[in-house]
Amino acid sequence: MAHLILHIGSHKTGTTSIQHVLTRESEALRKAGVAYLQTNSIGRPAGNANTIARTLGKGEKFQTRLREDAADALLQPEAPTCILSSELLFWLHEPQHIARLARIARSRFDRISVIAYLRRQDRLALSHRKQVIAAAPRRPAARFYGFQMSALPAHQPHFAQLFDYHAKLEMWRSAFGGENMQVALFDPAALKNGDAVADFLARAGIDIEVGDEPVRRNAAVGRERLLISLAAKAAGIGGESFKAIRDAASNEGALLPSRADAAAFLGHWSDSNARLAEAWTLDDGSPFVFGDDLSMYPEVGTDTWTDAQAREAIDHLLKGAAAIQVRRDKRKGREGQEPRAGAKPRAQRKRKGPGKGFGGGGSHGIASKPGFRRRKITRRQRKMSD
Repeated sequence: MAHLILHIGSHKTGTTSIQHVLTRESEALRKAGVAYLQTNSIGRPAGNANTIARTLGKGEKFQTRLREDAADALLQPEAPTCILSSELLFWLHEPQHIARLARIARSRFDRISVIAYLRRQDRLALSHRKQVIAAAPRRPAARFYGFQMSALPAHQPHFAQLFDYHAKLEMWRSAFGGENMQVALFDPAALKNGDAVADFLARAGIDIEVGDEPVRRNAAVGRERLLISLAAKAAGIGGESFKAIRDAASNEGALLPSRADAAAFLGHWSDSNARLAEAWTLDDGSPFVFGDDLSMYPEVGTDTWTDAQAREAIDHLLKGAAAIQVRRDKRKGREGQEPRAGAKPRAQRKRKGPGKGFGGGGSHGIASKPGFRRRKITRRQRKMSD
């Protein structure tokens, strides 16, 4: 009897830490009869199963689709218990894609469990902001939210694809059955030992010793750095220039909306959350309620600038621009140097071929073997995603 555990996120609920531990403790899991199903776009371990879905478009045209070929390859009963973890599954918002996933899973596994963690919408959106300024311009968060220079994004109708929890969970209930689902509140007070990893392992029924090595967590990004980076992205600045601007900005302080802005953002989901409380319960059997405490937010948001803060930010921007200029001047200096005595002009120099070994073009490289088709692996394909 093979058992599949689908961990579908959502985003910013300790997913990175859970996936890190599942990858790190793969040997202990194997001894316990558990396989962690993971791969990237070129068939290597990736720490998650984000190749199972893909996101397309941006803004109101943003959509997420199940990759059935990847699901077919990933969902193999390699052990009595198998875990597949991907927060991209939480992006799925069309019932036919979730139904297809269920159909593939049922054809291979006798039992299926779905585990989902929910974070109150304002807190999820606030925590998700740093994903918007990630180096890769096509990251889903950037295409979903856009680059508004604020702590919380301005509401857009397509946000329901992510934040209408009740509608989303009903799609999963329809495909997998509510009796096979665990919906947990992501809040330290509600998690086992206040920890997402310990809570997930307990819900999955996995008893292993987790090592003392620190669990990888996403680093916080300071207020000024977030705001400046959002503005730079909105202006189309990328590459070396974006990195210099980002690194020059202060990384101190937290970016927070005003209490009124947070309440307004949360208000868009009040009806959905009311239906959620009627349809789902917490571990103690009480209605699934997030609570309405907004005391973490100030009366005046930190996404507004005082004159002093604006002057300081401008100073940091100018220092970033100066750093770019210094690097460019150094490159120009190297290009303008006189060639050493006896050196051939650049146009006459013999170009060296790729080195030997994996991917090389030499006679011993894998690219020279019959049947090998060279293909470009992009940085986006290597990324683990949001």
